[in-house]
Amino acid sequence: MSKKSIKIAQYDEDTAVRVYDYFKSGKLLSEICAELMITKNIFNDWLKDGEKQELRDAYALGLDACEAYWVSIYKQGINGTLKGFNANSAKHFLEANFPNWRVTEKTETIVQVGDVKTLSPEEIEKRIAKFEKKAFVPKVVENK
Repeated sequence: MSKKSIKIAQYDEDTAVRVYDYFKSGKLLSEICAELMITKNIFNDWLKDGEKQELRDAYALGLDACEAYWVSIYKQGINGTLKGFNANSAKHFLEANFPNWRVTEKTETIVQVGDVKTLSPEEIEKRIAKFEKKAFVPKVVENK
């Protein structure tokens, strides 16, 4: 009985182009690593290697191309041209895989002066400027 073994791929001159092409077709990094038969750790080591600028460029451009691919799918779904499209699932996918799509919590600024409890940022600036003229700065508390 013969033993089967898996051979980890080596970086070669075509790797950067393949990485970009995989990203452009919508593949995520885990899928690309599987296609290249490497681990994510090996891929990250390649990115850190000073000799592999072409890979770093392909990676940066590829991430944008991958996002563009999935945004085009999302747009088709929203426009009703994809059967069975689920906008909530698609949005979750985009948020999970592309940092620009992530919703971040906004911190509200609350100023407590007399009976006033919540002000818009513009109003806060106006009131602070007014009080600073009188040498009085209200206590600013961030709502978490």
